[in-house]
Amino acid sequence: MPVTLAEVQQLAEQLTPAEQAQLIAHLARRLAETTLIEFPPIPGYSTEDVRSLAREALAVKLYAQGSVSAGWAAQTLGISRRAFLDLLGAYRVPEFDDQIDVAAEARHE
Repeated sequence: MPVTLAEVQQLAEQLTPAEQAQLIAHLARRLAETTLIEFPPIPGYSTEDVRSLAREALAVKLYAQGSVSAGWAAQTLGISRRAFLDLLGAYRVPEFDDQIDVAAEARHE
């Protein structure tokens, strides 16, 4: 769940200088690993709704392209593999493709 800058500042004030340095390093690593996509507000959708839909659509697209396994996509979305496979139907993406690496799928890579 996202935290506000004020919450981070409040937490940081309670830390020692060494802990603050560790927190800053951690946040810098997380920011470097994060992809931000700008999208205008959509009436009827909260920012979290849009974020969730975008993550879902990207995971499905990457799976459909064979770039990631169903296990990886499910884990990334925080759902079960079965729930992800069910989600594919909503996007009209077949659950199984004969070009998918079955061994990788079995390992949930």
